[in-house]
Amino acid sequence: MVSTKVLGGVVLAAVFAGVLLFNSFFWRRYFQVSSVRDQLVDGTCKLTSADFQSGLSSNWAFPITGPSWTSVHCYVHLEVEGSDGKQVSTADTTELAITMRHDGIVFNIMDTTCRNQVPKTLQTQKDDGGHFDCAYSTGPTGRVEKAYVGKKDSVPHLPKLLLMKACGLSFWTLGPILLMLLCFIKNTIKGAQARTLGEGSDAYAKLEAEERANQIDE
Repeated sequence: MVSTKVLGGVVLAAVFAGVLLFNSFFWRRYFQVSSVRDQLVDGTCKLTSADFQSGLSSNWAFPITGPSWTSVHCYVHLEVEGSDGKQVSTADTTELAITMRHDGIVFNIMDTTCRNQVPKTLQTQKDDGGHFDCAYSTGPTGRVEKAYVGKKDSVPHLPKLLLMKACGLSFWTLGPILLMLLCFIKNTIKGAQARTLGEGSDAYAKLEAEERANQIDE
């Protein structure tokens, strides 16, 4: 039969592994989004077709008084020019992120779709002389991998929000584990010192009493 101490150790190890995996997901997401943000370059974009494929939409909001927005991701036929006026290579379909800012905490779910946002972007393109401002990132081959409607400075700073989430999660999950580890190390050092002093010392007697109490609890 498995002892209570061994079973408890297994449970704690599983909990610790789960906490580490959860934290690694949050931090990995932050670094990935931050890398894309750092690579963004301002340019101009042009939708060459009204055709699109719908992607996912995601809602974000900074706590309490910060901005809130929805990112609608659509796969469209896009032409991109850099700030120097030179055309940048694109794939047959390119991911275009359209940002919708919200004044309150209630999101307009019906409007946050590619079906609604792509025609609006086409209308903006028509009104602005056949193109619209955008920010884009390129891959290792120099081809545009993702574009955002609007200049880089107008795109909400998602990495900052993800950093806040990752730091908060680590503080409330890894913080208590670190505190428990420090207490364990401290007690281990005290126990080693008590054994070094010998059986006649007060510290050793206190250590023996604590061990007997633990055995009774088990």
